[in-house]
Amino acid sequence: MRNDLDQIEAAFVGTPLAGLPIGHGPAGTVLVSDVDPDRLHEAWQAADALVPVLGRRPVLVTDDWDGTLRFRPEPEPGPSESELRAFAEAAEASDPWLIYRHHSEDDEVDEGEVGYYARGVAGVDLTALVSDVALPTERRVLERTLYDRLLADADLYGRVSASVRYVTQTDYWYTPNSVLLMLLPTSDVRSSGYWVDFWGCPHLGVPAEARRGVGPVASPVGRPPGRVVGHHAAVPGGSSPGAG
Repeated sequence: MRNDLDQIEAAFVGTPLAGLPIGHGPAGTVLVSDVDPDRLHEAWQAADALVPVLGRRPVLVTDDWDGTLRFRPEPEPGPSESELRAFAEAAEASDPWLIYRHHSEDDEVDEGEVGYYARGVAGVDLTALVSDVALPTERRVLERTLYDRLLADADLYGRVSASVRYVTQTDYWYTPNSVLLMLLPTSDVRSSGYWVDFWGCPHLGVPAEARRGVGPVASPVGRPPGRVVGHHAAVPGGSSPGAG
């Protein structure tokens, strides 16, 4: 209802979001457009500070790839409280990261294969760091050992870090051209997964039609949900090898 928009506009007064266009979004959300791509952190912080007032969790989204992410003339129904509760319970009991687990992570590494894994994408030979590891061993054990010992060697760590900047440093993060702030009709972080996903993780049985029209996440602070349903978002930052 328009009253909801008026309340949100009033709450925005005195914040970096004041005066920005606001309208109804998909599935019970509210969209705020024209967010400055160079001030995403500031915009998100302002909206997050208003969660106790508005009861809406903020997510930054981009319509760079999807022109359907636009204001609706009337509010669209969102999920019921029972649907959200069931989703949150399923989310708590799930392990969405398993979708990224490659079958090769269960492979065993033999003596002749250590060099391949010890060089990795960095191109720096780290074989000496695992010379005492009994072989054969599981790949994840070898990579975990490599990672832990690399962190303990400042010189080697510096060489490896410099060679993989493109996947670990913010210099290479994706910067969208157009950003909107999406205010979800929930204040619960876990329930916000109903509207967003992370690079194709399972949706825990949420009907596809309930998520239609929601767009890709641009840059939520701290990377909570990584992308909104059905689209890709660049997710910067490295991960420890073998940690998953």
